[in-house]
Amino acid sequence: IRLDRQALDRLKRWTVSAFITLAPTTNVTSGTSQNSFDLSGASFVPAETEKKKSGLGIIYGADLAWWTPLTEDWGSVATLSTTQRDYTGATHDDRSIIATLGLRYLLPAGVITPEWVVQRRWYGGVPYQYGAGPRVTWRNMVGTHHRFTVSTSLMMQKYDELTYQDGRHFSVLASWDYFTWPGQFLRLGVAADIEQTRSPHLNY
Repeated sequence: IRLDRQALDRLKRWTVSAFITLAPTTNVTSGTSQNSFDLSGASFVPAETEKKKSGLGIIYGADLAWWTPLTEDWGSVATLSTTQRDYTGATHDDRSIIATLGLRYLLPAGVITPEWVVQRRWYGGVPYQYGAGPRVTWRNMVGTHHRFTVSTSLMMQKYDELTYQDGRHFSVLASWDYFTWPGQFLRLGVAADIEQTRSPHLNY
């Protein structure tokens, strides 16, 4: 299997994929559900555009990956991906582009990929945020039905306008896939995110 995998890598060193997802949400505008609220003793009535509103969104994008075998176990890998989120009746549509460059190490039944990640994000059609940092991903098969994946990253983030949100973002994602048929599987996953900014009250 290992030799066949290496032969396939030499024959085809790239992949391209695209995706589209319908994303219903109960709060397209990220607004308040209150008709009025008090702030320091003063009463405010939010504008209609700032009130909570349900709607339907579409998330779509594409991924391109290119790899080059270096030795029997090692290879280099580069990826470029883009994701767009569009919501009906909203002006804060979200677009991001992510580029990575790293190495790939083949395990007996899996792969480890350390890489450097660069991200650029636009929000509402204007430049919003960019970041860069390392990411390490481990994926391994156990038997013929179980696949485990763990990915961790640390991104330094800077914002074009909201500089008080500059800081770092740490994330860990883990998933378990149970294959029910070749190419088909059920997935259970968990994720954790920690963000620290220049303004401590925005940390989470």
